Amino acid sequence: HEHLPTSTQAALSALGIPGAHLFVMHAHLDSRSVSDGQLLASGAPIGACGTTGNSEGTHLHLEVRASLTAADSNWAGMKPRLLDPTILYQR
Repeated sequence: HEHLPTSTQAALSALGIPGAHLFVMHAHLDSRSVSDGQLLASGAPIGACGTTGNSEGTHLHLEVRASLTAADSNWAGMKPRLLDPTILYQR
């Protein structure tokens, strides 16, 4: 969390979860171009959009969730702290 922009840290504090770690999921991809844990440069492609799952057209589903634990792997358990994906782009 110390690497997040000040504005994102402020947004997390306003949600009552200061110091939280962000987790991002991209779903409905047709293929992936990256590996788990890989560091990416800004603008790097992550995969190709697809229509996997229960979708009606090609798109990318982006979810951002937060946890107070950096090693949290319980995506469903983070659901009560679901965040608007624009938190990633606030500056």
